[in-house]
Amino acid sequence: MAIESADPAVLVLTVEAEPEAPVAKSATRRTCQ
Repeated sequence: MAIESADPAVLVLTVEAEPEAPVAKSATRRTCQ
């Protein structure tokens, strides 16, 4: 996992690949907005 990546697209792809991480998905969406 590369959650620390500076690329929002990579963050989204990584989170989408982790269905067990709904919290991470919410945090990523907030960061991208």
